[in-house]
Amino acid sequence: MNKYGDTVDIVMGYRDEIGAKISDLEKQTDDLSSLQSKINPLQAQVSDLGRKMSEKRKVVAKKLSPQIEKSLAELGWRKRNSRSTSWRRPSRPHPASTRSSS
Repeated sequence: MNKYGDTVDIVMGYRDEIGAKISDLEKQTDDLSSLQSKINPLQAQVSDLGRKMSEKRKVVAKKLSPQIEKSLAELGWRKRNSRSTSWRRPSRPHPASTRSSS
């Protein structure tokens, strides 16, 4: 009995304390299981919505891409090469070349 207390009452009190802690842990486990059962369908729903949004974004990107490329070309931007998806800014004249000579 010395390990948990000197009297039966102290040992029984310790037993009750441990029993309460076990009960709390079991309740927390049940709560966790309940929350997980609510989370799982929501995760599936978010994943499905993300997939649908990505598909729609790709459709819109295909429609907008030619318009954006046309606008960039009109502004003087050029593709880096024929297969590239990156663009480069139009070259600007050097500031010294824009000055009038006196």
